[in-house]
Amino acid sequence: MTNPANGRVTQTRRLDPVALPLSGTRLIEASAGTGKTFTLSILYLRLVLAHGTGQSERLAGGLMPPQILVVTFTEAATEELRDRIRSRLSQCAALFSVQPGEKEPADIAALGGELALLRQIRDSEYTSAESRAQARQRLLMAAEWMDESAISTIHGWCKRMLSEHAFDSGQLFGQQLEAQVHELEQEAAQDYWRRFVYALPSRFSVWWHETWQSPEKLWQQVKPLLLYQDNLGEGAAPAEALAGLEKQIQEIKKAWQTQRNDVDKTVVDAIHTKVLDARKLGLKSWEKWSGLLDEWAASPQADRPGLTGKAPYRLTPAGIADALKDPAQDPPHPVAQHPIWATLEPLLEGTLHHQSGKLAVLFHAVREIGAALESAKLRSNLMTFDDLLSKLLQALKSPRGEHLARTIESQFPVMLIDEFQDTDP
Repeated sequence: MTNPANGRVTQTRRLDPVALPLSGTRLIEASAGTGKTFTLSILYLRLVLAHGTGQSERLAGGLMPPQILVVTFTEAATEELRDRIRSRLSQCAALFSVQPGEKEPADIAALGGELALLRQIRDSEYTSAESRAQARQRLLMAAEWMDESAISTIHGWCKRMLSEHAFDSGQLFGQQLEAQVHELEQEAAQDYWRRFVYALPSRFSVWWHETWQSPEKLWQQVKPLLLYQDNLGEGAAPAEALAGLEKQIQEIKKAWQTQRNDVDKTVVDAIHTKVLDARKLGLKSWEKWSGLLDEWAASPQADRPGLTGKAPYRLTPAGIADALKDPAQDPPHPVAQHPIWATLEPLLEGTLHHQSGKLAVLFHAVREIGAALESAKLRSNLMTFDDLLSKLLQALKSPRGEHLARTIESQFPVMLIDEFQDTDP
């Protein structure tokens, strides 16, 4: 199977939860109702017993519930999983107490196909009465200890780590956890609007309000980027970014005016000599479109030419190439290689406004609003659920991060992820 993330070919195997190695990183893919929870509980009791752990020093002698981190999706799922694992540990302990020739208890026999895996674990490494008695005792101890098990949601676990390792994570003690901080978010966005938008020159106002109609609209695009701001560019303040965009637009206008007569002669010749397909770029269309470009270039305030429909595409290198009757003509007609098409392309395709305008401002807004929001939460001694994840990540990347990582690894030699949460960073 090819991994779409990195293009590498990975080997997939039919899952055998009794033989699956308990070291390294393992990914189990399964549909709903195919026994994911049962498989996880089998792996869990193997970790308790140190079954099949080989020479692993970290797993030697087995682990107890506080040492096995299990992360699942919801609080309800954590309780269900804790009960299921406790039940599986008790059932397996009961199975280990069955002497050769004895009939298995009814509740054990009722496990059906799952019973075969438990028998396989028992019979593979625990053949003597003494080893079975020791394993049974360990399983019962683990079942009794399940109330102290490290089974939680990702948010719950991050909160615990930040609290237990406050010094290494650099967190304040006693921070209050809030699901939402709408008021603080709105205040931060509105403050950005007051500081950077109200002061914009009037010539930028139309573009700005077409892009973000209000502080709330701006915040909607800023919020999902806050968790990734370390990977974003620096950006530029609105006035700076829009002045830079305006300069680039003026340069394109100047290029059009300078090359106007030459490109007109070239296009008209290509139309008359039937180099261009008149159905895609005919004389009438060219006269209309070039006239709109003339009007735009002559207006100091005009942001974009009034080209609509297929015109913005047609007047780009790809659009001209598509309009050629014979793209393989050798030598090519000058219309196919005229530099004006490449000059117009970022303007007509919108990439100029998107990259030099919108993205530059958006990245700046992410940093400014993010910093204001963090300051407000710090003053109020608040954290959100997203903060739990991002702050633990920041702590692991900090100067004390390596020590924190070793501490957590020592605390939890094994982590079992019941479900990945693709809504979280």
